[in-house]
Order: sequence, then C-alpha cells, then structure tokens
Amino acid sequence: MPSVAAAPFDHGRVAETARRKFILPGYRAFQDAAVRLDERIGRLCETPSSDRLQGARAAYRDVIAAWGRIEIIAFGPVMAENRYERIFFWPDRKGIGQRQVRRILTKKDQSATTREGLSEKSVAVQGLTALEMVLYGDGSAALAEPGSDEFRCRYGDAIAANLAEIAGTVAKTWADGGAFQKVWSMPGADNPAYIFPRETTQELVKALEQGLGMIRDRRIAPSVGLGRDRRRSRPVLGRSKLTFVLVHANLAGLRYLFETGGLADAYVAANDGTEEATGDVSSILSEFKLTLGALAKLADEADPFAGDDIKGRLVALGFPLKNIRNQAVGRLKQAAGLSMGFNASDGD
Repeated sequence: MPSVAAAPFDHGRVAETARRKFILPGYRAFQDAAVRLDERIGRLCETPSSDRLQGARAAYRDVIAAWGRIEIIAFGPVMAENRYERIFFWPDRKGIGQRQVRRILTKKDQSATTREGLSEKSVAVQGLTALEMVLYGDGSAALAEPGSDEFRCRYGDAIAANLAEIAGTVAKTWADGGAFQKVWSMPGADNPAYIFPRETTQELVKALEQGLGMIRDRRIAPSVGLGRDRRRSRPVLGRSKLTFVLVHANLAGLRYLFETGGLADAYVAANDGTEEATGDVSSILSEFKLTLGALAKLADEADPFAGDDIKGRLVALGFPLKNIRNQAVGRLKQAAGLSMGFNASDGD
C-alpha cells in the first residue's frame, strides 16, 4: 500500500459521481419497483387468484432487491422523519413489530388500508417487513381466494403505495436542484451537514464499511449461531425465504458504490494511477466477484437454510467479506485523508 497519496483526493468529484451514478438511480429504481408492487397487489385485490398472488410475491422479491442495493446509504434524507425504519423495520428483537402487524390484521383496522392513514402509524407496520407478514405470514394463502381476506390485501396495497411515496420523496431531494443535493454538493461553513469536502467522502466510506459489517456480523453470522451471543436467530426475511436476495443486493450495492460510485477511480488517481493502486482495486473487485457468486447461488435456492452445509457455506463467506472490508476501507481512508477513528459500530 502506498504510504502517502501522490495527488489530492477529489472529494467533490466522488460526491457528484456517487450521487449521479449510484444514489439517485438507486432510489429511483426502488420507487419504480414499489410502484410495480402496488400495481400487482392492486390486481390481486381486484381478482384474487394463485397466479396473481405469485405475481405480487414476485414483485415483492424485486422490491427487496431494489431496496437492498440502496439500503447501505443510511444517511441523508432517508434518515429524516424515520423514513429508514418506515421502509425496513429490522431487527425486531422483541417482536414488537410482528405483534402490531398481527393486531392490525386481526382487528381489521381500516385506517391501515390507505397510504395516508398508514403513514401516521408505528414505523413497524409501514414497510417491507410488515408486508412480508401480509404476503407470506399465517393466513396469507387466503389472498388467492376470492372473498376470503379483502382487508389483508388492501393493507398490503397501502404498504406498497407508502413505500413508493417515501422512495419518491427521498429521490426528489437527491435530484438536481433538490434540497439535499445542494447540501451534499456544497460543503462549507454555512452547510448544516458538511463543513469540509472530505466529509462527504467519509459518509461514503463509512457506508462501505458499515454495509460490509452489517452483512457479515448482523445478517449472516446470527442466522447460523455465530453472532456475539452465539445464539441462532431468525434470518432476516425468513418467512419469504428472501434472506440471500437481500444480502446479495446489499453486497452488489456496495460493489457498485466502490466501482462505479467514484471511490475506486479516486483512489487510483490519488496514487498517480500506479500499477500497485490499480492492482489493489482489481484485488478488491475479485473478492466482491467471488462473494457475489456464492450469494447468488444461495439466493436462487428455495430454502438455503434447510441444507446441512449452510453453516460451512456462510462461514466461508466471512473471509472474503473481511478481506474486502480491510482492503477497501483501509486504502480509501488513507488516500482520502480520513480519520481512522470511525468504524462500523459508529452512529450515523
């Protein structure tokens, strides 16, 4: 690793590249997927059938993948007004969210069947984890039967509409001329969030570090009893068996942030384009490719946790994830002149 960056790290260019090529397209893709989901659930509500239920579930899978790719951007407008938790309430360690969703379904709370009414309720009943219970939880098979559970379907439709509204609002603030675009692009003494240009780069590198840590330590390890307390916990999205669709999307988003979002190019440029710097990037991308390939296989399996070899397969994933984190984050911090103090356990 070069000991000193040979050229200035272009923080402004990285910020704009990440916004234009990764962040804004990511939120727009999530919004589009939520709109399609809303349409599919609407059709299911109009004419319940097995085919339409499967269509709604397929659209839900697409939304999970779209959210997974942009979920790692846990800063900015998505953190305002509890939007992040309203999209994806997890972990639900004490089962509070599950109980609230069950209560809505049992009591048939009509105020939860409109986007406006739903948006006033607990964050735990508004987002993707609540919708998983609607589409895959106990009693969800009735969605395919005409006249069986109209309320459940309308509640699911309201969730999808709410998700599309939130995603659209966040995308609008990141777009050209949007409120947060101005904050992001013009650090300075009067900026409410970023005083120095390096602070936007720090946000992105922190997203990279925290995203990799989340995958390894919070989404993979606990699901096979390798978490901090060594207790096996329910995998994220275990009901729908979309755990690895989400995790694969998370890692794909991290790779895209690194490779296309400006970080890799800025690292190479800050080291005068040396073969060593180019080799560093190639090594990191190879680790990404290896891990994404393994996750893609798991995502395609009907129930990967049913296999006796799942623990060994997931333990093996931990090594390249750790390598990516050590190599990419360490090199970027040094090249960009960032503080070495922040880590994946820091707040936003």
